[in-house]
Amino acid sequence: MHPRAARLRALGALAAIALGACSRSATEPTPPEAVATVDGAPIFAYQLQRELRRFHAPDATAKSRVEVASALLENLILEKLLLAEADREQIAVAAEETAEEIERVARGYRPRDFQEMLHRNYLTPGLLGERVSERMRIERLLSSHAAASQPASDDELRAYYEANRGRFSVPEQVHARQIVVRTREEAEQLRERAAKTAFEELARNYSIAPEASQGGDLGFFGRGVMPPIFDQICFALEPGTMSDVVPSEYGYHLFKLVEKRAAEQRSFDEAREDVALELAKERRRQAVQRYLAELQQRAKIVRQVDALARLVGAENAEATP
Repeated sequence: MHPRAARLRALGALAAIALGACSRSATEPTPPEAVATVDGAPIFAYQLQRELRRFHAPDATAKSRVEVASALLENLILEKLLLAEADREQIAVAAEETAEEIERVARGYRPRDFQEMLHRNYLTPGLLGERVSERMRIERLLSSHAAASQPASDDELRAYYEANRGRFSVPEQVHARQIVVRTREEAEQLRERAAKTAFEELARNYSIAPEASQGGDLGFFGRGVMPPIFDQICFALEPGTMSDVVPSEYGYHLFKLVEKRAAEQRSFDEAREDVALELAKERRRQAVQRYLAELQQRAKIVRQVDALARLVGAENAEATP
């Protein structure tokens, strides 16, 4: 081949390579924007956006959008820290365990409702498995760092009881029965019949409520346990008396009060087991808080405030945290 022709071919080859490189660089996607880094590892805007979708509020102000995004970003930062620690401590979750946990959660839904829940939360089955596995790893990590070193002494238990006496009191309670029917007319007729026929017998024969077979017996309950209408009526009755007909979303009720129990303070000995459980729970919570604070103090966390503001459309200085 002529030397000049060889040089031209070589130049042509170099030009093709250069043009190809330019073409590729022109079509390469822009790298995703990071809203924070944790020890150099990025948290990308699209990850925060995925969380923000669950808090969509079209009328939210720029300031409130930034506040929500900032709070969600802190969660992502903490999650990244914990997963890195789980990696360092070689905490793993088997695929079978993840599948069992997903199956346990799914049992609480009808199949169609479960799919709708995934759709609402922008989750695919694969992403759900990843999130469940991460949550289980974090729970195991925190449990290992929150284990109590030794049981509380008797003096510590007594001190905790004295400082939190209200948590170990028994609130006022009532013991009531009810009859629920579909129409007011039927309820009025049963109220008249209750003057001559035992309330529990009428409940067994006519009530549509789940406890009908137990004579309408609701047992003892405190305020806030039952629907509000139950508290409103039953706590106002005197033992042995019956209510007027009470409408609700469930039907038409008749209540009869069996007994009242006044609020009382449990002694330390009576509450000892619950005191031990509550104190252990409180100590675990404090241990977790200390551990999280240590992780955050050791880590190098950089928050890209401008990127966060752009993500939520709040670039002005006043809305930026």
